Order: sequence, then C-alpha cells, then structure tokens
Amino acid sequence: MRNVLPMPSLLEGLKSPKISLEEFLGTALRVLQYLPAVVKDRITTGNYVMFVQESSSRHLYTRPVREELFISSPNELEKAYGQAIKIFQKIKEGLPVSGDEQRLLDQFIYTLQQSMGLGMDLLAQANAARKHLGIRFEELLSAVFNETGKNVEKAVQEFSYQNEGFSGKYKVENDLIVRPLFSESPPVRISSKITSKDRMGKIYLDKILLEKFTGRPQKMVAVFLHDVQRKGTQGVSYTLVPGLLAVYQTFLSPLDGIYYLDVPPSAKRAPLNRFVKPFSELLVKDLPLLLSLT
Repeated sequence: MRNVLPMPSLLEGLKSPKISLEEFLGTALRVLQYLPAVVKDRITTGNYVMFVQESSSRHLYTRPVREELFISSPNELEKAYGQAIKIFQKIKEGLPVSGDEQRLLDQFIYTLQQSMGLGMDLLAQANAARKHLGIRFEELLSAVFNETGKNVEKAVQEFSYQNEGFSGKYKVENDLIVRPLFSESPPVRISSKITSKDRMGKIYLDKILLEKFTGRPQKMVAVFLHDVQRKGTQGVSYTLVPGLLAVYQTFLSPLDGIYYLDVPPSAKRAPLNRFVKPFSELLVKDLPLLLSLT
C-alpha cells in the first residue's frame, strides 16, 4: 500500500518556497477558501477592504486589499489563471495585448501576492510574515517573467573598494536580473519590494554604486506591490512620498521605470505618472524595449 503524505498546513504552505504560478495559485485558493471560516467582519474604507478575525475576545485586523484588484472568489481566480496563462503566451510570442488583458494580469498577480499576505496576517507573527512575504513576492515575479519567456536569474555582486586608507567590499543584491535571450544587450536589473517605504533611497544608491563600480550605465527598474498600510482599525494611509521620489528621479541616477501592482493615487498624477506605471506595462511594453536597447 502506497504511503500518502499529509497535505502541509496552510501556514506551512505560505512559508514554503515556490517556483511556478501553479504553486502560488494552489496556496492562494486555500487562503480564499479559509477566509470565510475565520473572518467575522470586514471594514471598507475608500477603495480598500480589511478583514477582521475574532479570537479569544480579541480582534485581529488584516492588511488592506484593493477591492477592484483583489479576486475574492476561488472560482473566479481559477478562471483568471487560465486567462492569464494565455496572455503570458501572447507576450512571449510578441502578440498584441489589450488594455483589459493588462488589467486582468495586474488583478491576478496582485491577488496571488495579497492572498499570501492575508494568510500570513491571520496565521503568522508579524516579523516572520514580513520576511516570508518579501521572498514570496520575489519568487512570484520570477515565475511571472518565466511564463513570458524571459531569462531570469538572481545575483549578488561584490565589489572591492579602497580610498584614503579605507578598504573593504560592498555587496549589491538585485532581486532579479533579466537577460536578453538572443542579443548582447545589457541585462535589466529588477529590485522588488512589497512597499517603497524606507527602501526607495537604497535602490537609487545601488544603481549609482553599480555604475561607479562597473564604469557603465545600468538598466534598473523597481517593482512594488503597493504603498498603502492600515491606519488604526478603520482607515488606510499611503506611504509613498511623491516629492522625495521626484527628487530622486530628477537629481540622482534615474531608474528606468517604477512599477506597482496597486499604483498609489499620487503616482497617477504629474509629474510621477511619467515614470510610475502599472506592473503590466513592464511585462507588455517596457521590458521588451529595455532588453533590446544597447
């Protein structure tokens, strides 16, 4: 008789490394099926909803999720998965992708990642959740790029320096590096973060130092999930500082693009809307162009 291994718990599934979109889908579906059993209330504020769990006379509030992006029905998410796979194939073949198809990709990818977040909110300690969710987001983006036929790798570059008695090594860790398949064009470096809060400056610094160390211009983009957080128990606040981002982009070595799955409202207005875009724009239009540039 063949031994059948028990299915890992939902928390174990959330913490486990993932390679394929199918793995992310499986865990996301488990979260969506789990929510109705434990969520006792939901709070809607603006375009966002937060779920409330009651446990031992205390209330646990989840992160806010954008209602128009989050696919809450397991059946609808499975349907979106089938549609997304077809759209990824179109991107791989260089075929036109419509605006509606781009929006579906943003919704699908956002739902996969935010399902991980909701599950962690309800089952894990906050510090452990932050660590795992950052890793899952990087894995999710890698799986997405692989589906579109991109050559993706992770790399840590170490540079030696010496100046006026100071010497040492500096590590530049790019979350993902996408290389052209059929040309000698330089790669595109992708820094992926759940939020830009306290992290945006480091991305610009890494680009500046890479250009100093290598003596060559670098192609670098940033990808964020969102820039919104829960404020108390009833509201949300945005964490993007638009003026600071505009200063970075104007006076430092500018990034080649900044992409969100949930674009902050301030980034949809001038001047930020010139370089802040939905993530699907990177997949469909900008990344193929960047990979073709010498």
